[in-house]
Formats: sequence, structure tokens, C-alpha cells
Amino acid sequence: MAFAAAAVSAVLRRAGHGVVSVPLRSTRKSMTALAVAVTTAPQPVITPHSVQRRYSAPPRAYHLNVNKAVDKAHEQKSFTEIISLPPSALQGLSEAADEVLSKLHIATIEDLGTWTYYKRAKAISALAATEEEGRRGETSSLNINKALIQKHETDSLTDLKNSPPSAFQGLAGWADESLAQLGMKTIDDVASNKYMQWAEALVVLAEYESSDFSSR
Repeated sequence: MAFAAAAVSAVLRRAGHGVVSVPLRSTRKSMTALAVAVTTAPQPVITPHSVQRRYSAPPRAYHLNVNKAVDKAHEQKSFTEIISLPPSALQGLSEAADEVLSKLHIATIEDLGTWTYYKRAKAISALAATEEEGRRGETSSLNINKALIQKHETDSLTDLKNSPPSAFQGLAGWADESLAQLGMKTIDDVASNKYMQWAEALVVLAEYESSDFSSR
């Protein structure tokens, strides 16, 4: 009987009632009181989110980094923070590059990685390798006229990748000069530019970043 009273007192303390003296006159009464205390004590609520891993700081077990792609000052930043930085945050690009790229409406790494003309250039260069010279079918309707100025509409993909960026609709001749300052003289140069490739990759991975390190 004394054991039962102690058990009831312990349960009530866990339920938030502090130290409680429970005078019981019989074992049956004590066990009834214990059952009531157990069933009325607050229970933890378990939701799908409560079983996720959550951290207030990055766990040391993580090894992922992009240190060779960004300047040292930005090595500790998240993908989301990095893509909002100017292009010069990438290793090898100076602030002068920011000025050149700003003329092309590229102000951030995200802008660089999602630039419309980079996407067009990448598509042309990728498919140029699949082209058979002089083997276009007589009834083929393949064309990319909405991407090119009229002068280049009938060019092969191989010819296009070796053309200047101004072959694209929307890029004037001055854009060729600006891009040439960054080592891009042809459409293929734009497609293979490592800074645009890095920027594109950073943008893609930023989409999958968890700000609180939770797992899905």
C-alpha cells in the first residue's frame, strides 16, 4: 500500500503537480488513483515534423563546400546567399566583370546562371555534336528562327556555335565586344564559360537547400 501511494505521488509530480502526499486506505483505491493519474497526465504530441532532424547550427558531419568556386569571403555562406551576390564573388571574376555584365542586365550570380542567351548557347552547342553535315531531310521543319537574327536563320548548328553572340535576337553588336572582354567571342564560348556553368549549378542546388538543416 505504501508502494502504491509512492507510485501515485511520482506520477502526479511528473504531471506537474509538485510534491504530493497521497493518503490511501487500500491497495484497490491506490491502484485506481494511479490509473486515473496516468490517463490524465499530459502526453507529448508527435507530428511528422517532430521526427525530422533539426539543428540550430550546421552539424560538423557535413562536408559539402564550393570553396574553389567562390572567393574566400563567401565560403561560409549558403547557396541561397551566394546566388544573390554579384558575379565577382566567383573566383576569377573581378569587379570590372560586374560592370561589363551589368550592361547585359546581369547583376547577380543567379542572373548569370539563368541568362537566356547562355541557355540558348548551351542548347546549340550540345546538339551541334548530333548534327550530320549535309543530311537535313528535304521536308524537315526544324528551325530556331525566334532565337536568331534573320541572317543566321538557315545556318547549321555547327556554324551557329562558331558565330558571334550577336547572332541571337536581342543582342546587338556592342554585346559581342562586351562578352569578348570576358573571353567569350562565339556562341560556343558562352556555352562553355565556366563562370556561367558554376552560376547555373549554384542556382540549381540552392533550390534544394534547407535553411534549418531539416531532412525531408
